[in-house]
Parts: sequence; structure tokens; C-alpha cells
Amino acid sequence: MRQLWSERITPKKITTGLFSDSKDHFLLELAVTVKTKIIITGDSGIIVHLKFWEIVFLTPERFCEEMGI
Repeated sequence: MRQLWSERITPKKITTGLFSDSKDHFLLELAVTVKTKIIITGDSGIIVHLKFWEIVFLTPERFCEEMGI
């Protein structure tokens, strides 16, 4: 049986108001904390930001194109 593990993470605070919906801001903080490379979203309020730090924002369609699927 495969073992799963988890780790408690405290997201880094980011003061930029990047997203138009403030309720989405925690996603950016978490993504920066865990060094996410890609965020896949259909949310137009997020996707308008093509890149933030090293994080690229892609629609599901664009992600599939990039991956060749």
C-alpha cells in the first residue's frame, strides 16, 4: 500500500493586490510558498496575469496545448 504524507504549511504573506477578487489572494500566497510553477485556472480575474514571480497562469485549454494532450 502506498503511504501518503502531509505537511502543515504557513503561507508567506504577500502584500500585492494582484487579483481582483481578494478571496483568491490566499492561492497566490500558497503557490509562492510551495514554489508552484503553474496555476491552471478558468478564472478570468486570475488568468489576466500571465506571470507572477516564477508562476505562470494558464487556462485548462492552454495547459493541454502546452502538454500536447
